[in-house]
Parts: sequence; C-alpha cells; structure tokens
Amino acid sequence: MSGPQPNSPSDPPPDPPPGEASLVLDLHVIEELRQLESSGSSWGLDALIDLFHKELKTRHTQLQAALLCQDLAAAQHSAHTLKGGAAGLGARELAALCQQIESRIKERRLDGVKELLDALEQSYQSLAPILNRQKSSPD
Repeated sequence: MSGPQPNSPSDPPPDPPPGEASLVLDLHVIEELRQLESSGSSWGLDALIDLFHKELKTRHTQLQAALLCQDLAAAQHSAHTLKGGAAGLGARELAALCQQIESRIKERRLDGVKELLDALEQSYQSLAPILNRQKSSPD
C-alpha cells in the first residue's frame, strides 16, 4: 500500500448524504479558512488543501514504515502530525482515527492498528473529493 490515493476524476465516488458529509468534514472550519483567505492570509484555502493531500500521503507512508520497523516514537509523531493537519482542515473523522492510532501507539497497544490504518485510508477516500470541491478551482 503506497498511501491513500484520492479516486481518479473518471471514477468519482458518490456524494455522501448531507449529514454524513458533515461528519467527514466540518464546513464551519472551511468557512473560517475562507474568511482568513479573504482577509489577506498568505495561505489560501486551495494551497492548504493541496498541502494537506501531499502531507497526508507522506505521513501515512512514514507511519506505515515506522510501524513496520517498530519505531514507535516515529510512528506516534507521524500519527500526531496527521491528526493536527486533519483537525486544522476540519476533517473530523480522519482526525479521530489519527487520535485513536496515536493513543494505541503511545500505550504500546498495536492490536487493531492495521484496521485503524485501513479505516483511515477509507476515510481519506471519502474526504478527498469533498475537500477538493471546496477549492475555488477543483481538480
């Protein structure tokens, strides 16, 4: 597994029901980021979303590698960084999964971490198209 990949544009997933979308992405956070952008912030929402996609793939790969090598400090750091990035964009479900992964690693309870990583990838697959639609020029 090379890390979460958003679905290709030719095969977009169906939109989740409105209530489900709000569980995946907190649109209030997105609106606050848009307001910051309009007030002259040096980082625009589009750039933040692009950076999030890139960082998520990198950190997910690092997390998997660290777990494979039993480097729990590096794995915990990657999970923590993923959690912060997800929370900063309002990706509620992703942040919660990262929190669970981070907690299990911190407590040295690695049972179930693979399943949480699988859930994280599924969550990202749901999140990526929703997040991309928030951009001023969607991919």
